[in-house]
Amino acid sequence: TMGTSVAVFYASMYLAVCERIEVPEFQQHMVCFKRFIDDGFLIWKHLGDPTSFQRFLTRLSEVSKLEFTSEHCPSKAAFLDLWIERSGNKYITRTHEKDLNLYLYIPASSAHPTGVLKGLIIGRVLKYKKQNTLHADYIEMCKKLSTRLRARGYKTSVLEAIFEDAMRREVKDKDNTEESDKVFLHLPYDPHGPSRAELADIFCFDDLQPALDMLKIPKVTISYSKPPDLQSILAPTKFRED
Repeated sequence: TMGTSVAVFYASMYLAVCERIEVPEFQQHMVCFKRFIDDGFLIWKHLGDPTSFQRFLTRLSEVSKLEFTSEHCPSKAAFLDLWIERSGNKYITRTHEKDLNLYLYIPASSAHPTGVLKGLIIGRVLKYKKQNTLHADYIEMCKKLSTRLRARGYKTSVLEAIFEDAMRREVKDKDNTEESDKVFLHLPYDPHGPSRAELADIFCFDDLQPALDMLKIPKVTISYSKPPDLQSILAPTKFRED
């Protein structure tokens, strides 16, 4: 399945089936077990059996026919984009960034909608707020993001307003939020075209609102469709109808 868009899902499903066979036998040793594709994180208790973890890996390899490697970290470990550290009787987390990350954010000269920069900053700030147990680590990550965006050509005055808005927002739990019905007006993006506010006036959104209220639709959202590029033309990810 290499090279197909569903390869990762096949791999995850296969390993999940193998885990369902082997994990129950070692469940009493696992304080925490998380996996994302081929990266796993375990907090393991030996319970007087120092060979239990190695036996678990051996059994998992036998069932899956895959080879697993492990790294023992007594007090702290990096898992994906998190540093997880034991502090007394609790665990704290902070954002982890790889040394080779080039931080090639969209430059200010690129012809993208203004909402792209806003979405990038708000998304990153909320992620940092959720990832960092200590407030000082959260603030430090926000400062680094601001510095990297200025290096990509964005003006400080533009960034400050977006950062203030982002840092006032609260992290919402997706599982506890109810999604209301939404209506989207999809338009091709034109960097020289009218703004969202001008389009709202052109389409008379204010006059339309009473009818939307009756249908319990909060508003119409203007969204921009991605123009076709070489990847979408030469290697489309959608299946043909036949």
